Amino acid sequence: VISGVVSKNEATAKLDSKLDVKFIDELKQRLNLVSDVKSFLQIRNEIQLFQPMIINTHTSKAGLLTRIANVTLFHKK
Repeated sequence: VISGVVSKNEATAKLDSKLDVKFIDELKQRLNLVSDVKSFLQIRNEIQLFQPMIINTHTSKAGLLTRIANVTLFHKK
């Protein structure tokens, strides 16, 4: 499981302590080019290491970054 961080005014769900969770501090709701590029690179690295068969995202930013990362890794000609 990969997770971003939430701001103080946002709610977050409790994660099962048995899960291996990787937090990406730069993955936040607010748009920030530098943080978003760092998040993309970290997500891409995690996908490359883990090579998941299924990817499920819960926010539009995470979905976009993950889709781009996945395409750049596994759809090379």
